[in-house]
Amino acid sequence: MSKFKKQILGLLFDFYDKFYMHVIPAGDICIGERGFIGNEREHGLVLVFSASSYKNLRWDENTLYADMRFSGKWESLIIPFQSIVTVFDDPGKPDFVFKFSMDTEKESGGNNKDKEKSADKSRVKSSNGKIVKVDFSRKDD
Repeated sequence: MSKFKKQILGLLFDFYDKFYMHVIPAGDICIGERGFIGNEREHGLVLVFSASSYKNLRWDENTLYADMRFSGKWESLIIPFQSIVTVFDDPGKPDFVFKFSMDTEKESGGNNKDKEKSADKSRVKSSNGKIVKVDFSRKDD
């Protein structure tokens, strides 16, 4: 999955002036000295990548590195690809949304209980504060 995310990010940086990335506290993610604050520890953080919001962008096989501005202060970010759960171009009316499942067993060696915990963390709060969770699993009769 990291290879696929890397290819998508390459296209986004090449073709879009601005896009959004939802990251969650997973793996060795580091959001500078700021870290995750408040509800971000549970729900993650949406990063805005635009011309003036980041610098020193680079990545390797598994991790994205960048300096980003938070409240006027530059912070160094280390974002493992496994921490990226969604990328999209517009929060109000998106033309595209890439949502990635968290394959915890493959990326962290976890078991089914870890998968359930990860699925709970990937819930998204809607604008009215309610949690949106869709179950696409098929139930056999």
